[in-house]
Amino acid sequence: MPNTPQMKFSITAALILFSLGAFAQSQKITLNDAITKGIVESKTLRYDHSKIDMALAKYNESKDGKLPNISVDGSYTYLSDLPGHKYLGFGPFGSIQLYENSNYNSHAGITEQLFAGGRERYAEQSTEYLLEASKLDIEKDKEDITQNIINTYFTLYKATETKKIIDENIGQIKQRLTEVQDAYNRGSAIQNDVLRVQLQLSNTQLALIEANNNISIVNYNFDIMLGMPTTTQIELDSASMFTPALLKNSDEYQKDAIDNRMELKADNARTSAAQTGIKIAKSSLMPSVGVGADFTYANPNQRYFPIVDQFEPTWDAGINLRWNITDLFTNKHQVAEAQASYSQSQVAYDMHTDQIKMEVNSSFTAYNESLKKIDVAKIAVTQAEENYKTLTSRYNNHVALLSDLLDANNLLLQSKINETLAYADSELAYKNLLKATGNLK
Repeated sequence: MPNTPQMKFSITAALILFSLGAFAQSQKITLNDAITKGIVESKTLRYDHSKIDMALAKYNESKDGKLPNISVDGSYTYLSDLPGHKYLGFGPFGSIQLYENSNYNSHAGITEQLFAGGRERYAEQSTEYLLEASKLDIEKDKEDITQNIINTYFTLYKATETKKIIDENIGQIKQRLTEVQDAYNRGSAIQNDVLRVQLQLSNTQLALIEANNNISIVNYNFDIMLGMPTTTQIELDSASMFTPALLKNSDEYQKDAIDNRMELKADNARTSAAQTGIKIAKSSLMPSVGVGADFTYANPNQRYFPIVDQFEPTWDAGINLRWNITDLFTNKHQVAEAQASYSQSQVAYDMHTDQIKMEVNSSFTAYNESLKKIDVAKIAVTQAEENYKTLTSRYNNHVALLSDLLDANNLLLQSKINETLAYADSELAYKNLLKATGNLK
C-alpha cells in the first residue's frame, strides 16, 4: 500500500484525537438527567430567581403599608439664661418660674390610616399579580432551557451517529482499496482505479475529521450547559431519546397551547395587575381618614403652668380627614395612563396568542413532514443498498466501471446518514410540538 500524503494526514489526525481522548473522562447521561442537570446549572434561572426575590420584597413591602405607624423619640435641650426674665415676680406674693435651662422630652405616637380609597389593598393585589407573573416567567424559561438541552442532545446524537456511519464506510473503502491494489498488481486493474479509491478514502477521511470536530464543539458546549468539566466526553443514551408519539389533531394542539403556555398565563397576571392599577389611580379621588394618639413624658412639660422642674405625662388622641380637591381635576391623567397600560397588556396577550397559534401550526406541520421524510429515507436506503449490491456484482463480473461502484457507495453512505438524521429530526420535531403546546415536561 503506497504511503500517500493523505494517509499521513489521516494517521496524524487520528493520533491527535487519540491523545486528546486519553485525558478526557466519559460520562453516560440520559436525556432526562441532562434536562434536570441543565436546569439546576442554568444561570438564566438564577437570574430569574433574583427577580422573584425583588418581586416578593415589593409584595411584602405593600403588605407592610397596612401596618400602623409607631414611633418613639427622646431629646434633651439646654437653654441659655435670659437675664432678668427667668422669673415673673409678684412682689410679696412670690414669683413664677418661666423656664428651665434643662429640657427633657420623651414621646411615643401611633397613627393608623382607616380609609384611603382602598389604595393599600389595591397595591397589595397589584404586586401579588406581578409576583405571580414573575413566577410564570421562570416556568417559561425552564421550558426554553429544556428545549435547548434537548436540541443539543439530539445534535450531539446526530453528529455521533454520522461519525459511526462514516467509520463503517471507511472500513469498506479500505477493503475495496486492498482489492483494487491486488487487481492492479495482477494486471487486471489500472493505476487510475487505485487513485480513484484512494481519493474516495481521503474525502471520506476528511468527512470523518469534520464529524469529529462537530462532536468536539457540541460536546464542549454541552459540558458548559450541564456545569460539567469541559474535558468530559458525554455518552448518550439513545434509548431515552425516542418515545412513542401520541398524535392529536391540529385543533387539540391549539387548545392545549392556549391553556398551557406560560407566556399567556403571565400576560393574564400582568393584565390583572394593570386593571388593579386603574383602581389605584381612581382611589386618589377619595378622601383619606386616619386616627392617631400621642404620649409625652417631659421635664418640664410645657402643658403645665407654672413651669415645674419634674417629669409630667400628657397624651392626646384624634382623628383626621384629608381630601385633596385638586386631585378631582388632575387625577384624570393618572387614570388615563393606567387605562392605557391595561389596554397594552390586553394587546400583548392577543399578540402572543397569535404568535403561539402560528408556532403550533408550524410545529404540527413540521412533525407530519418529518414522518414522511422517514418513509422516503427508508425507501432510499433500500434502493441504495440494492443499487450498490447490483453494481458490486457487475463490477466483479467486469461489466461495470469502478467509478459507478464508487458513486453507488457514496449514495449508500448518504442515504444511511439521511435515514439516521430523519429519525432524530422527527423525534426532535415532536418535542418541538410538545414545547409549542406547553406539554414539554
